[in-house]
Amino acid sequence: MTDPTGLISDIDVTAAVPLLRLRARLYVDDHDVADRLVEAVLKEAIASPRPCRSQAEVEAWLLDRLLAHARLKIAIRNWVMSQNDDRNGPSPSTRKVAG
Repeated sequence: MTDPTGLISDIDVTAAVPLLRLRARLYVDDHDVADRLVEAVLKEAIASPRPCRSQAEVEAWLLDRLLAHARLKIAIRNWVMSQNDDRNGPSPSTRKVAG
């Protein structure tokens, strides 16, 4: 149903869940982590809904948020791994041999 502003009032966010889960699994290998990403996106959508004119616009917005969450998660993971590498010293393959 469309209101006078052209926005639809009967958006079905749950219809986007299979698409979100599939895309999340492309971003991360672990299915549990992928599901947590989808959960975070859906919580964000509920907390800060965006006015949309179509179901496709809702799905595009949700996919954009999913990508942002995935990038953040990957950046944090990479940072943590680099911190662990710094504490453990260079790996044998990256140590320079004195000439």
